[in-house]
Amino acid sequence: MADYDVIYLGYPNWWGTMPMAVFTFLESYDFSGKTIIPFCR
Repeated sequence: MADYDVIYLGYPNWWGTMPMAVFTFLESYDFSGKTIIPFCR
């Protein structure tokens, strides 16, 4: 993740929220100083 400044985070809308795998991904990395651009399809 250190090589990236902008992270596009795409995921399906399951029951009105993100899938648990996306929550786990977000908990696993330090996104300090990063720009996260979420999108849902």
